[in-house]
Amino acid sequence: MTKRRIVAIVVAVVLGTVCLVGIRLGMNPKVQAWVFVARYGDYIEEKYENHIIITDGVPCISATYFGPGYRHEMIEYTLSGFGIAPSSTYYGCYYSPDDLPMAYAQMNYHLVKQGEGYWTWEEKDGDNHGSVAKIRDGWYYYSASF
Repeated sequence: MTKRRIVAIVVAVVLGTVCLVGIRLGMNPKVQAWVFVARYGDYIEEKYENHIIITDGVPCISATYFGPGYRHEMIEYTLSGFGIAPSSTYYGCYYSPDDLPMAYAQMNYHLVKQGEGYWTWEEKDGDNHGSVAKIRDGWYYYSASF
């Protein structure tokens, strides 16, 4: 085998590995949430401050606004998920103007701090559970499994 062919094979393997890692990172729900916030976070915050609630016009599976009738206002964006009820998992992020970590859909679960900027929750007598991680001020990543 010639030296040129060996170099071509090594380059192809390295490029293939880089592509696979990039694809894997792009499919990671936490990375998707970070990218979403980097892309749309400032826009959503600006609209919210001007009393314009953004629940459409941004790429997501669903967006829900939890308004003044709730404990805290927030806008929750579901970015991905899998499974069929009763075994579903949802991933996304939410904007919390109060900068408070909350369980998925403001469900009444107690958040347990696991580390700096990371909390978990679980149903006392069931298998529902999830996590919350701070992305930046006012923005949180969530996962919720039911």
